[in-house]
Amino acid sequence: MSKEFKTIGDIVTDEKFIGYVKEEISRLKIERSMYEPKPGFRIKRNWFDRMTEENSLNAYFFIENIGLVLAKQSTLCAEYRSALVQVCGVAYKKAIKEYSEGLLSEN
Repeated sequence: MSKEFKTIGDIVTDEKFIGYVKEEISRLKIERSMYEPKPGFRIKRNWFDRMTEENSLNAYFFIENIGLVLAKQSTLCAEYRSALVQVCGVAYKKAIKEYSEGLLSEN
């Protein structure tokens, strides 16, 4: 099955892309919950903690804002924009890989 993405809107509405965004956010939550700092140290707050406190660490927030971030029209802070690009970039690569493997198996 081949898939052609002509616009950012095509990407962010793709079911596989959305599924991979959800998967990546879940992976980050699990990874963070399992992390224990060394004795005498503490975890430094970062975008993950700030987004969790604001209830923004969910797929809906990422999907709604990634289009604006990629089009350089977002009003989010640089830290959030960077996190969106990082998470959605991983999801995009996984979706493209799955589509390309499906295309190769068809031939």
